[in-house]
Amino acid sequence: MRKSSLKFSLASIAIVLLLGGTRLAKADTIVISDNTQNTATGVFTYNVGFVNNPHVEANDGFVFYGYFGFTGSWSITGGLSASQFTMTTFPAGGDSLNDPTGVIQSGQNAANGAVLPFNNFFNIQFSFNGPPLPDTTITNAILTLDTSVLGSTSVSEYASVDHSSTANNLINLNDGIITIPGFGTSFTPLPRSFWGSSLLFAMLAGFRILKRRPVNA
Repeated sequence: MRKSSLKFSLASIAIVLLLGGTRLAKADTIVISDNTQNTATGVFTYNVGFVNNPHVEANDGFVFYGYFGFTGSWSITGGLSASQFTMTTFPAGGDSLNDPTGVIQSGQNAANGAVLPFNNFFNIQFSFNGPPLPDTTITNAILTLDTSVLGSTSVSEYASVDHSSTANNLINLNDGIITIPGFGTSFTPLPRSFWGSSLLFAMLAGFRILKRRPVNA
């Protein structure tokens, strides 16, 4: 094989792997992102988007995991309204959205990708009940949550489910990281390389301490 052909083949493989590792293939219809965080009042707002050829049916929706301090007061304004959703809180465990197992797995995937613990407790679920059903309109809204935890922020996961996908029996799953109320100290997820290096240094330190110990006769 010529060198030029080999280079072309390797480049082609690299492009395929790169595209395969991205999330371009996902429909990502229900997308959540941070908007504002007022740690003095405990009011947190989020962008809720129905994007990329949406097809949102009854009992599609999203879950916020590990959301401490939620008072139960909330609103949705803009392109969507609170009357189109049913809010449910549950202390731990699964959700009741379409494909509940897939939703939990998406939350786990988001946690793994950000090197965070999966906080599957103090969860808030928003299930879509229309009208219209299905909702196929691209739209954006603002979700407002009132919380009792003041002074700081932390991070956690969300997961969503809808019917915009042509695979997996028309179920599409999405997930990501959101900012939530904290516990008095801010927390930022650290890369995997940090934890790997920390473990290595800890092991080396322990080995040195053992070497320095006197051997009893």
